[in-house]
Amino acid sequence: MCYRYTLTDLMALRALLEASALGVDFDLTNLKPRYNVALTSLMPVITRRGRPRLEIMRFGLTLPARTAGAKSLLVANART
Repeated sequence: MCYRYTLTDLMALRALLEASALGVDFDLTNLKPRYNVALTSLMPVITRRGRPRLEIMRFGLTLPARTAGAKSLLVANART
């Protein structure tokens, strides 16, 4: 799997956020349509730190390096 997605219809995203009962605070003025979102891309995420709001976060998970001096591991599909 390539672990990529798109976010192209910002008006539909705005309508969805306005229609939801979550009461999400959001500002889409700085967002542009994205046709190839890959790991480490900065993308909008709804968070619940207090009141729900739209925050920009990095797509994917970063795990600590297994040995000293090694690079962190970038993970797209975390399982328990």
